Amino acid sequence: MSKFIASRVAAAVVFVSSFVGGASAQLLPLSDYGDSRGIYRFGINIQGQGGTVSDRFDLKSGDIIPFDIFTIQDRYPQYTDTSLVQTVLDYRGVEVFVTYLAGDQSFRLRVPTFDANGATYALVYTGADREESSDAAISDVFDPETATGEDFQRRLYRAWVRVSPVDPLAGNPGSVQGVLARASLDLASGDSAIETSGERNNSFMLGAQYRRVSSGRFDVDQLDVSSQRGFRVFEGRRVMLKLVGAGNLQVAKGGIAGASQTGLGLEVPLIEGRWSIEPRIAYGLSADDKGTFGNAVNATVASRVVLGRAGRARIVLGNMVGRFETLGTRWILRYDANPGVKNTVFRNGIAAELPLNRRAGKRASSLRASYVHTLFTGTKVYANQYHEVALSWGIRGREESQRNLRDTLRLFATGTKAGGYKAVTVGIGARF
Repeated sequence: MSKFIASRVAAAVVFVSSFVGGASAQLLPLSDYGDSRGIYRFGINIQGQGGTVSDRFDLKSGDIIPFDIFTIQDRYPQYTDTSLVQTVLDYRGVEVFVTYLAGDQSFRLRVPTFDANGATYALVYTGADREESSDAAISDVFDPETATGEDFQRRLYRAWVRVSPVDPLAGNPGSVQGVLARASLDLASGDSAIETSGERNNSFMLGAQYRRVSSGRFDVDQLDVSSQRGFRVFEGRRVMLKLVGAGNLQVAKGGIAGASQTGLGLEVPLIEGRWSIEPRIAYGLSADDKGTFGNAVNATVASRVVLGRAGRARIVLGNMVGRFETLGTRWILRYDANPGVKNTVFRNGIAAELPLNRRAGKRASSLRASYVHTLFTGTKVYANQYHEVALSWGIRGREESQRNLRDTLRLFATGTKAGGYKAVTVGIGARF
């Protein structure tokens, strides 16, 4: 983030989507970004003796953000030392404003999203001229190894979790937080120990899914991959040790982010074929192409109960409670950008699986539907609750196979709704 903002390499941003200029031109409101809809976008207004200009554009990694006077002078010939300059950076939904008032040399920074407990977040740097003010501000605010810069980073990360539907660490269903919660209790696949009680051998599962997210101006494509290795811990018992790994990649206009998760769970059947509990501990981390990084730990206890049958369909009830907390980042970033998220998570749902009379080749098949509600309490996040509805179709092993009681392949589709956040997911899972 600091390198992204503070870079003053002599180059121009080329992704301009709207530009208004001329001596008689009217300034666009800073809230008007024109056609710019990327995750990272910028706006600037200049008005003075040299002319008037309004410019809006999307940013990608490596582009210069013209907060500093040196870049503004190089890029905009309308600028003079007495011009009014208004700038705004919209960074994943958090707006950072920098202003130089007409005839004034001070660098004024304002981030409304950082306001808390009645306190306004505003910084003013005044030097002998605008160049000195600009240099002092950028060297302090956007260098995360200074006290002011580290505080700015922590506030920024906290704001993302609270207001951004595309933060890769926490606050939305596609984040590390959402993935860890979903993995702790996933009713879409039916791969729990109580639903595989007839399977004697250890199992290995691989899955891949594509998610399309839409929330306001944000459109994100996300690809998830996951794996799970199950081990029967004790001979003759159904206790299953689960080693879980997952990763995802988010691609949006102007930005790329990635994340990975790893976990360890132990599912213990309390009533054979009817009820099990599973404590799980997991760790996840995220990073993006702008240099941000975050990590977190998640501890949960899940319960799964096979209630019985409704006609030919088997009904499964799932409940989970857990704790999610973000961790410090100094070990990798050399500064601490921990947003301080501490949430208790509740996840509850129901699934129904219906064996189908029609066979797929020589294999049995089933149709499974599920609904899960997720709720986060504690730290305020963008989506403190969301709903998931899934429909899947599974193909089981051949009749002579030892594993014919569970699916060898399952195709599924999931819809997720969290306020203005909407996502559709399609995927495939295989058991070996």
